[in-house]
Amino acid sequence: RKGRCPVRKHRQRGKALELHVGRMFGGRRRRSGEGVEFDDCVAVDGSPLPISLECKSFERLQLRQAWIDQAIRNSHGRPWAVVQRPTGSRRIYATVELSFLHSLAKRAGLLPGEENDGRA
Repeated sequence: RKGRCPVRKHRQRGKALELHVGRMFGGRRRRSGEGVEFDDCVAVDGSPLPISLECKSFERLQLRQAWIDQAIRNSHGRPWAVVQRPTGSRRIYATVELSFLHSLAKRAGLLPGEENDGRA
């Protein structure tokens, strides 16, 4: 509709993404001003999730150093992810540190030779 504020629509998309991602991880979207942490998603009781999730919903997929810095700062040492869903996409993408992805793949038994503790 003409006359709608694009910033408002962007915020609504961002809130919807936070709600969806929070539920995927067994939590919920953090309400504005809630708690002392700044994670976008928290556990149902408002405590931090085991992974810090920084959600971004923009027109195009992108990666900004400021987003990574924000995710690391908000994580307080926990694993972190920058989660994105570009406008019009059904896919949700996550950017994480490679060492975190490696540890997940190792625990899931997805790496060759893992049945021998990584030795062939």
